Amino acid sequence: MFEEGRLHGEFLDLGRRSARGLSGRRRVRVFVPDVKPPYSVIYCWDGQNLFDDEGSHAGGWHLHHVLSQRVATRKPTPLLVAIDHGRQDRIDEFAPWPHLEHGNGRADAMLELLLDRVMPAVERRFQTVGRPGTIVCGSSMGGLLSLYAWLRFPGVFGRALVMSPSLWFNRRALLDLIGHSTPLRDARLYLDMGSKEGGVRATRLVREVAEAVVRRGLDHYRVMVRVDPMGEHRESDWRNRFPLALDFLLEE
Repeated sequence: MFEEGRLHGEFLDLGRRSARGLSGRRRVRVFVPDVKPPYSVIYCWDGQNLFDDEGSHAGGWHLHHVLSQRVATRKPTPLLVAIDHGRQDRIDEFAPWPHLEHGNGRADAMLELLLDRVMPAVERRFQTVGRPGTIVCGSSMGGLLSLYAWLRFPGVFGRALVMSPSLWFNRRALLDLIGHSTPLRDARLYLDMGSKEGGVRATRLVREVAEAVVRRGLDHYRVMVRVDPMGEHRESDWRNRFPLALDFLLEE
């Protein structure tokens, strides 16, 4: 599936960006698919893990090949923006709320980085479909951060790709946030979990989140919950589930 070959697109380096409350600067890379603009855009956390194996935690997602294959088969294909994490500070930076073991939670600083530094740079350089059609994507703590972003800024992130989210982090605060949220009528939310990474409790939490979002007014067909019966908490499983998630999120 990920054999070397001609890519239907190219990489661009947008340099390193910083924001208040974050230590260091974050590398930002873009894979630009060989399709005509305007582009749908997907912003993804954990940029070190998204392309080749080198630099990733446990093997890359090879998303440049996934997107290239979509171009070749004439499927809708977004421009992908990859934002590196802060390595040892990752959990704290992705956490929306304080935690006794993991710090005060600096998710708002990460969203400031995305909203005020990264997105304007992308939108100046590329013709895009507009922010309500923008996708935010992540796995594990990055999945939690993506869900948080989607709930906090519905007019910016109309769609969210949330894989194996760390819903254990603060279930009560998350459900309270959902209870005060107002998703756009044409929003979409993809949620998944592997049966082998958290058992019945983890899959139950994912379904609970989906049901809470539907109660806030989003039509049930705009929320997809996928439970992977053989899925574990690892990069290769997220990579394999990515194409179907993208199909759902890019539906009109």
